[in-house]
Amino acid sequence: TLRANSTSNSDYSDYEGSGLNNIFFGSNAYFQINNIALEASQKSFKMTFGSEKYSQDGDSVFKNSEFHVYLSKNGTGWTEIDYIFAGTEGGRWNVATANFSVPEGTENLWMAFKVDVASVYRMDDVKLMVSETEGAAVNFAEGVEIDFTAGGTAGGGSGEEPGGGESDATAIYS
Repeated sequence: TLRANSTSNSDYSDYEGSGLNNIFFGSNAYFQINNIALEASQKSFKMTFGSEKYSQDGDSVFKNSEFHVYLSKNGTGWTEIDYIFAGTEGGRWNVATANFSVPEGTENLWMAFKVDVASVYRMDDVKLMVSETEGAAVNFAEGVEIDFTAGGTAGGGSGEEPGGGESDATAIYS
């Protein structure tokens, strides 16, 4: 669900978040951004997003093993990618970064975010930027079919930059 509380620019944030609505992951939830058109020269990317984990039960330390990021070239075969979450203190917003390169000829990109633990993770400020530096190679041939809709709820975007987005020339989706 979209939420306006516990914003990414609050006193509980360790990065300069937008403070706008954020995504709260409930039970079996995921967020998907579909069909981002890539230019032929665009092969290396930097993707960032803000996130926080807050649990009323006490374990509020962000865990990459509970928050998964997937890429696809066609929306059906998904490859999980690694990222680095900058935060170490529980219950605080911080930024996650993934540097990756897609195979030559990749025309479109889908991104999906899924959590294993309900009602503790939030996400905001997803940005995809073209990078001059190659990142980890994404092997779409190793992708697996995942039906994110099985028991879950969906969100997503069209791959078009929303109005009022950044004018950073390297950002292709923010």
